[in-house]
Amino acid sequence: MTRSSRVPALLASIAVIAVLLGTTRTYAVDGGGIDTVFAIRKSSNDNTVNYGIRLDADCHPRTEDPIVTYFHRGEGSTRELSMIERSIYGVRGQRITSTETGGSVDFRLRAVSDRTIRIATARGANGCTARAITRVNGERAVLVDIFVVLDGPRSVDHVEVTGRTIAGARTIQEHIRQ
Repeated sequence: MTRSSRVPALLASIAVIAVLLGTTRTYAVDGGGIDTVFAIRKSSNDNTVNYGIRLDADCHPRTEDPIVTYFHRGEGSTRELSMIERSIYGVRGQRITSTETGGSVDFRLRAVSDRTIRIATARGANGCTARAITRVNGERAVLVDIFVVLDGPRSVDHVEVTGRTIAGARTIQEHIRQ
């Protein structure tokens, strides 16, 4: 493979990786950060509510409210959450901690106020990294997925929370019924 033929393949690979990791740029964290650390999906369509974090050049959480939430439509467009959506999917109680290599933000989702989520940031080999950590079935875990199973247009049957143990040895899942 010649150098000129490797460049398009490399660019295509980078684009695929960016989509898979959810780090493609949106308006969400203009000025620096990670657009999607985790998202909430629902059974009715491909739309998601995404949670990102604003970071400075040293991978520390920025501003008073570093957690960014936005609506991502299945076809790729994004928009701010409506007032009703913020009352469900919004965050509250952001507590910021900085370390030499990054930091963390502890917060709760408005709809699930009994569960704290921590987004921990660090400087990695390729820039800033972030992961969401919470309890899944009582165990500390890296958040992998939140899937809301609807029972009607505005009725939730249950929520499936999936995580990986901190050591990454196994997947754990919890079903939450309202």
